[in-house]
Amino acid sequence: MSADTIIVDNTDPTKGAFVYVVTNGSGPNQGAGGDRQCIKVSRGETYRFEYTYVNNSHPFVIRVDKNDPATQQTVNEISDDGTTRIFEWVVPCDAPNDMAYTCSNHPTVMDGTINVIGACPSKT
Repeated sequence: MSADTIIVDNTDPTKGAFVYVVTNGSGPNQGAGGDRQCIKVSRGETYRFEYTYVNNSHPFVIRVDKNDPATQQTVNEISDDGTTRIFEWVVPCDAPNDMAYTCSNHPTVMDGTINVIGACPSKT
């Protein structure tokens, strides 16, 4: 099973240092994208994030509470070549309805919402 890909870009100087530009992939994230766009994910599904950056001063993380590092989600690092970091995240079955993506260094000004929908697929 392949994961939906969500593109996150922090390289456009016209957008300012504190904006992630999200370009939605397929599935529930179809759309044109935009600054701090809400990302919709489904419980139990796997999503691939491709995060492009100029330098690593704005680390992209997923949290239950954007201001609480203890709620940071575990991701599977696929690669990081110094300008693009690719990782996969499996949405927990017990994830709350609202989560956040944020810069771990600037969580109050560089953030966006993740809406979590549905129930985990039943095991057969």
